[in-house]
Amino acid sequence: MAVSAGTPTLAGSYPFTVQATRRQRMQRKRPTSPSTWRRPRLTATAASTSREFGAANPTFTGTVSGIVNGDAITGVFTSTATTASPEGAYPIVTSLGDPDGRLVNYDVTLVNGT
Repeated sequence: MAVSAGTPTLAGSYPFTVQATRRQRMQRKRPTSPSTWRRPRLTATAASTSREFGAANPTFTGTVSGIVNGDAITGVFTSTATTASPEGAYPIVTSLGDPDGRLVNYDVTLVNGT
């Protein structure tokens, strides 16, 4: 059996063609096929870090998992802490860079660090 649908670029329902092989036609089987693509899960997590009072912030890093089809989605990790910030915990905020507008295709989870 051959299935032809092209490559979906957005989650949702798409028409596609199912072509039975000669053997399947002889057996009179009707192929069944799903018609919905589900959104993959994408998770971006900031790595927690620390620094000495008065020191410059380190480069904030983290991980992004679940990207499919080579989508150009990247993690962006920032903090409001500055060299003049009082001692204490500050969030490392996770966001995503998405130059091609592909995030609508994903179920996104963002996890901040400290």
